[in-house]
Amino acid sequence: MTYQPPGPYPPEPTPGSGPGSTGGNGYHYDPTGPGAPYGNGGTQPDPYAAPGGAPGSYGGGPYSAPGGQPGPYGTDPYGSPGPYGAQSDPYEAQPPAGPPPGFPSTDQAAYGGPAPSPGSGNGTVIAVIAVVAVLLLGGGGIAAYYLTNDDDSSASPSAAGAQSDSDGNGSEDTDLSDETVEDDPILNATAGDCFTNNGSETSPDLVEATCGTGTFSVLEVRNGTDGSVCEGNPEFDYYASYPSDDVLLCLTYDYGGDAYHAQVDDCVYGASSGDDWNKTDCQTGAFRVLERFDGQTDESACTQGTYYNYYMTFSVSEPYLSRLLCMSFIYPDDAGYATKDNCLNMTGDPSSASFEFVDCDNANVYVTGRTNEFNAQSFCGNHGWTTWESYDFDDMAYTVCWAYT
Repeated sequence: MTYQPPGPYPPEPTPGSGPGSTGGNGYHYDPTGPGAPYGNGGTQPDPYAAPGGAPGSYGGGPYSAPGGQPGPYGTDPYGSPGPYGAQSDPYEAQPPAGPPPGFPSTDQAAYGGPAPSPGSGNGTVIAVIAVVAVLLLGGGGIAAYYLTNDDDSSASPSAAGAQSDSDGNGSEDTDLSDETVEDDPILNATAGDCFTNNGSETSPDLVEATCGTGTFSVLEVRNGTDGSVCEGNPEFDYYASYPSDDVLLCLTYDYGGDAYHAQVDDCVYGASSGDDWNKTDCQTGAFRVLERFDGQTDESACTQGTYYNYYMTFSVSEPYLSRLLCMSFIYPDDAGYATKDNCLNMTGDPSSASFEFVDCDNANVYVTGRTNEFNAQSFCGNHGWTTWESYDFDDMAYTVCWAYT
């Protein structure tokens, strides 16, 4: 950040020793009281390049994997009486002493024993099938088949965000769209969140960041793509829209010190040894903003006028964020802005007079000379004089010489 008086003023001297101002007199005394502690500043370091995050669309929703299907062997082939259970046999009341070698044990229904209750005999069936399957498919097939066909476990939908494979092999692909939306800092942004911009003015690439100098802070979150909805906020500098998600972020840039956001007729102050300038009350010793230009730092854009005597630039690597303030240092009265041959109306005793610009026909004094030195009585010779200085801005001191009309 740079700041200096325009035109023929001499280079800025060493800053004063403290706040306030003093007035002096030769022919008359300027009685203005101490001014506010305002100061000049050095050159602001070049701005902070801002990284950020790209607009994007976020979609998709959770999927549920298909539910389980009953296995092909859900009905127990041994769940009904054996082939001999209905025959008339004189010995049917007496169970055989035992099965022939290699046949099932006597507690099975095929030999007159009680039939297994529904659902209680599947473990045996699965075990038998598993023995066959291991010969054909190997161990991996056994585990998959067992989990699919065990009647003691029921199929349930997969968790939200998961989707079954199209090949039906039981594995699942993860769909993270819901988690992406939930965790996305842009779609979930609120006022006060901060980002850096790694893109450009027309193609933002915002990335979540810790708030501080060089970052953008969210002023408000709106819908649509029309950035003009943000313009009512005087802190607004930039917007980023995400049409596919109907999200628009109104953003303010943190340059360091809120003088960066000063509007016309606001007043600002900055210490001569500091980088941060801030808005303040308008009073003697402060700077009033006359014009503001966004996107440039060329002081020649400032309108040359009676009260224009200072400018301040805010340089940022992205030119659209750079800024120029054309300002007026606030003097005790119009004598501070007067140049040779200007006409003034002096009111009060010459030792405590005040001055204002008037048409020469209505003036009672005119300016015979001016220097940017304080208390330069000898400069004025035999003419009247008024003088003033700021403790913080030595280059804004003056001695103005005057004579009666």
